[in-house]
Amino acid sequence: MSSLATALKKEIQRLAKKEAVAVVKDVKVAMKEERAQVKTLQGTIKAQAKEIASLRKALEGAAMAAPVVTATPVKAGKGKKKAAKTSVAKTPVKGWRKDSVRTTRRIHNLSQNAFAKLVGVGLNTVWLWENGRTNPRPKQQEAVLELRGLSELQLSNRLSGLGLSSGKKKPGRKKMTPAKAESTRKKVSPKKTAKKAAKKTSGRKKAVKK
Repeated sequence: MSSLATALKKEIQRLAKKEAVAVVKDVKVAMKEERAQVKTLQGTIKAQAKEIASLRKALEGAAMAAPVVTATPVKAGKGKKKAAKTSVAKTPVKGWRKDSVRTTRRIHNLSQNAFAKLVGVGLNTVWLWENGRTNPRPKQQEAVLELRGLSELQLSNRLSGLGLSSGKKKPGRKKMTPAKAESTRKKVSPKKTAKKAAKKTSGRKKAVKK
């Protein structure tokens, strides 16, 4: 009986050990998978942290470069209310000058209409730029400077793409200089002017008598 009990005890111990080894093996496999998942998640978290940091930097840069908008107070006139004007402080693009619009048009001999279509603005906007009433935005300044550096062939291709056969200015009347206008006035003598006035007066008197 003692030998049978010893044999049973040994068999139970062997089976328990075998089952314990199987359970431990399954636990080890599960732990290995868990560690792999944790490692993957840690990599994802690091990548997301880098992306968040880059987005923050981009937002800070955009906030620094954003134009400062200042509104002037509204002043009431004689029975009329004036709307508040908004002035935008903009940093000019490198190479931009106050006369860049006018000089670019003169370089390519473009009309205001053709120039406006090439830049993508209205005709009145070009007039306001050239007369210093308003300033182009940075993107518009870049477009003007790019247009300035185009060759004749490139400019012709752009014009044809916009449906314009030619963007050249039409020849108009030459403006008379002040000196020339003064000399023209001097050519008409005061005597001739007085004679014309006297003829008109006499003609009126005759008409009244009749």
